Amino acid sequence: MKRSLTFKLILCYIIIVFFIITIGNTIGSSLIKDYLTTTAITDMSVTADSILHSSILKEYFSVSYTENKEKNTETEEDLLHTIDVDITEYLYIISKSTKLDIWLLNKNEKFIYTSTNNEDFINKDINKYYPRFVHSSNTNNVYIKNLTPAKSLCKISKITKASEQIAGYLVVSMPINSINEKHDSFMATLNTLIIIVCVLIAIIFVLIYFLTIQPIHKLTNYAISATQGKVNNIKLKIKSNDEYRDLGNALIYLSNELNNLDEYQRKFISNISHDFRSPLTSIKGYLDAMLDGTIPPENYEKYIKIILFEADRLTNLTTNLLTLNNLDVHQQLLDKTVFDINYIISKTVEVYEGRCQKQKIKLITKFESATQNVYADQSKIQQVINNLLDNAIKFSPTNSRIILSTYIKSEKAFISIKDFGSGIPKESISHIWERFYKIDSSRGKDKRGTGLGLAITKDIINAHHENINVTSTEGVGTEFTFSLPKRTN
Repeated sequence: MKRSLTFKLILCYIIIVFFIITIGNTIGSSLIKDYLTTTAITDMSVTADSILHSSILKEYFSVSYTENKEKNTETEEDLLHTIDVDITEYLYIISKSTKLDIWLLNKNEKFIYTSTNNEDFINKDINKYYPRFVHSSNTNNVYIKNLTPAKSLCKISKITKASEQIAGYLVVSMPINSINEKHDSFMATLNTLIIIVCVLIAIIFVLIYFLTIQPIHKLTNYAISATQGKVNNIKLKIKSNDEYRDLGNALIYLSNELNNLDEYQRKFISNISHDFRSPLTSIKGYLDAMLDGTIPPENYEKYIKIILFEADRLTNLTTNLLTLNNLDVHQQLLDKTVFDINYIISKTVEVYEGRCQKQKIKLITKFESATQNVYADQSKIQQVINNLLDNAIKFSPTNSRIILSTYIKSEKAFISIKDFGSGIPKESISHIWERFYKIDSSRGKDKRGTGLGLAITKDIINAHHENINVTSTEGVGTEFTFSLPKRTN
């Protein structure tokens, strides 16, 4: 089942919030409870130490209580009167200021003082209410009816004389409810912070959505529309100046190229249909005329030559199409060798001399050096020179000249073919490398042209990772120049 990025983002947010709340209310709650309990025990220990080291408590247990105990005059009423007023007030003040309950037990573990002044417990054995009470330093969940308001946490300290004998016990008590109240207060604060954190995380996830997922949705919708040919109905707007904008620009470029490809395919079909139909129509028409007797036998030779001429046009067109296809598929499969480009140009000139003599066109070669070695695919470069020279001858007037030259510049060999013919219109220069493109004015003059020669030339030079440029002025002439890697002669 497909899961959208928005769904995954929401799911991640829910998981993060769940873990924050769970951890905050389990581990966080436990840590807070432990912290508050530890703090309470520490506070009770500090209070107990303060009382144990007070002179009032030491004096009371060393004099008043001891003497009364030794005289064996302790009754419940006598004991109340023997407790010194100072110790009573002292413990009462500490109890009120610290909000802790304080008990004093004698060495027999009987109550002799409670901060609540509950006389019902005086001289009562604490073990009656809580067995083995004094045998630990800290006791949890202590509850004695009418003495502790609820379950309490108790800190038990031994009171000793100078002789290290136990004189009694000091008990500092705190209701666990007070710890729980503080815990609840802390948890309320913690949960408030958790809510704030969750809101902040939600804001972050919303920002992530608008910064990442929303642009992806726009790019996806645009890409889908591009494949359906509907890009004209959708405007792609990416406001951020980042990789998403770069991706958006790339998609716009690709969609435009797709549109151009559609247009190119339409032109391709139109042009190739025209270029195939014209010679086929002529061939079929002349053959039909010969068969039905419209053309007499004595004129057969003339029309057979026309048929052969049109057949040559079809052969050239097919050959050029196959060449382009091979360049597209095997662009990197070049058979590069070192050869003399001047020699190739000279041999090509010899091939075209007869044709140029008929048109009274003079071919001139200008070489910077006698030999100039280059590193390239010889057959492909020879095809380039043939195409460029053939074009120059086709568009050169009678009694003109064509100059073929080579020269070295910046470790490159440059080959130039310059004619003094009709030139190329300025608006057509950017289109001459397109397949099947023909300058309108040339269609009547160049009946053998397929519009593929310059496209093949451009692809061959690009396959060598080199450049080809054209300079042309109408009525003055045209010069094509391309570069090749130079090699030492």
